[in-house]
Amino acid sequence: MSAVDVTIDDWDKWTDDEIIDRHRCLLIPNDEIGVMRRTAGQSGPEGWILANINPATEDDVRKGIAPELGVPSRCLAIMIRFCPFCGIALAG
Repeated sequence: MSAVDVTIDDWDKWTDDEIIDRHRCLLIPNDEIGVMRRTAGQSGPEGWILANINPATEDDVRKGIAPELGVPSRCLAIMIRFCPFCGIALAG
């Protein structure tokens, strides 16, 4: 697996989130960003999140941010109620 293989589809693999729904907005700019609904867990409450997963670069490995290429260097989730790209209200 190379750094470019890490996508938002890997979110549940690299976090403790259980994804129960996805908003597949055509305006999302890249495969590292997603709008997903998760169950409540150690990483936060149930609800919709704007998620961003950053694949490790050679610089991240050199600086000790990530152990190797092909893994995320950062996973960030922000609770949301509307899709920040198309503006649709997210149900649930």
